[in-house]
Amino acid sequence: MAVSSKEVQSSVSEDVREYELMVILPPDLTETDLKAKIHDLQEALSQNGGKVLHEEVTPVRNLAYRIGKYDRATYVTFHFSFAIDSVQELEKLIRIEMGVVRHLLVTCPKNYSFKGLLAYEEEAETLRLKEAEEKKAKDNEDMDRRNNPRPAPKPRPEKQIEVAPSAANVSPAPVVAAPKIEPKADLSKVDEQLKAILDNPDISL
Repeated sequence: MAVSSKEVQSSVSEDVREYELMVILPPDLTETDLKAKIHDLQEALSQNGGKVLHEEVTPVRNLAYRIGKYDRATYVTFHFSFAIDSVQELEKLIRIEMGVVRHLLVTCPKNYSFKGLLAYEEEAETLRLKEAEEKKAKDNEDMDRRNNPRPAPKPRPEKQIEVAPSAANVSPAPVVAAPKIEPKADLSKVDEQLKAILDNPDISL
């Protein structure tokens, strides 16, 4: 279905913002019908000066829960700029005339960087594999620790503590006798004998 300019307001506002639109399309669309549906959405988003900045189409996948009669669907995500005063009419058009199963339209914050569903799933899978590898490495370490327990540490030698001997256990020091002091010889007699010899006239020196 081609989208005519009458289905979206024709007045273009200078106030433009970026939006992200995710739509869920039926899983039973043929490849031709799917391309036509995506083209219709592109045409609707390009009205009133709108511009599609990014687009992502996922393969058919299981839904988290059943929606209507569908438990599988195709996700299509658009990152686009659009006039603020025309967004309500655009959303009404998508909900009523685009034949989508479900849709979600959100306003993007400033400096928004588009990341589609496939990129998030790839990051989640990378994280899951990393966590699985870390768990496997930890399990292997635990198994090695159980199979090869570390030897018990050798006891440290006890430090000998020197204890000061008590007074009761101290042997008395041996008593050493003081050396005897000999009395000085009496030299007065010796002096008298020498004097007698010197005074004797019969002895010549």
